[in-house]
Amino acid sequence: MNRGEQALPQPTTPVPGDEPPGGFVRVEHRAPSEPYWHFSIYLPADAVSAEVGTSLPDFGQTESLARFQVPDVPLDIEVLGHWLEYEIDPADWLDGELEDLGHRVVSRMRTPTNNGVAGDVVAEWDHEDETYAGRFMAAKWGPRLFVVATRTRASSYAAHATSCFIAAASLRPLVSWPNRFAEGVTLVEMSQPFDWSVAIPSSWDVVEHDPTEDGSWFDAAHQAPCLPDEQAGERDGRLSMAVMTRACATSPRDAANVYIRALRDNDVILDTPRLDDLDVSERFLQGWRITTAVSRHGAGGELTCVVLLHEHAWVVAGVLGPTRDDDRDAWMRNRRALDVVIETLELDLSL
Repeated sequence: MNRGEQALPQPTTPVPGDEPPGGFVRVEHRAPSEPYWHFSIYLPADAVSAEVGTSLPDFGQTESLARFQVPDVPLDIEVLGHWLEYEIDPADWLDGELEDLGHRVVSRMRTPTNNGVAGDVVAEWDHEDETYAGRFMAAKWGPRLFVVATRTRASSYAAHATSCFIAAASLRPLVSWPNRFAEGVTLVEMSQPFDWSVAIPSSWDVVEHDPTEDGSWFDAAHQAPCLPDEQAGERDGRLSMAVMTRACATSPRDAANVYIRALRDNDVILDTPRLDDLDVSERFLQGWRITTAVSRHGAGGELTCVVLLHEHAWVVAGVLGPTRDDDRDAWMRNRRALDVVIETLELDLSL
């Protein structure tokens, strides 16, 4: 445990259950008027409502839904809503927002969920010659991203860290969403070396290629909307995915090179990348990930590639796009899209 974590503890257990722990009450908040933004949360029993949000989050916008206070501490607990335009991970969104606010991250935890990777950050910041600390959690249900922000003086945080955690971890929307993604998805169905399919966010344009006996693949792309047409392809996202027979490669490096050779044929410059081990589900024998810097036509970028070994096939999926520093929004979309196609991959093994 580092010095910062000792100064600002980040408890993670016990996770709040169906009933609030002692000293807490379950609060159902039903404002503003749109039920999709109604939520429940566990609050300290002496918390009072300090502010009720009146504006609904619009596409790409963040609004305060409610703010509560524990007067004698003081501890401030705020719930915010953000309407996502595209499918991204809440953890990536939260990191960017805290960075823009100038908050100093003390500890961070990313938790994979069915709706994307949830974010959990303890941070501190200075305001009017005093240091404050807080815990921030972000999770999403469909396009609704909820953030619980707890804030207090840094000198008081250790005494209230558990309250911050219970409040942040207990939030749940009162109304479900029809699907788990922030946008619609396109189903891509391929036929070689056996039937397989994936889902990809519908903001990506998909091109399917003619299959061969050894396998089949598709490409997908999105263009950053703020860029002129002449720059399209330089700072957006380009994803490719292939399923090939085991005979097509003798190693994960060989499988990855099928994709990498295609990139080099299209003027992408990259050094020989390192393959890192990747935890995979039980349906795959092994997995590897590549993350490396690239350049194309003088513009820098980032490549992420996943290689999966199945009993009957190799699976290779990669996404090419800008770095986080160059275009954070595109980077978030690219990162999440790669995870979505891997998560939704269905293989028909009735060989």
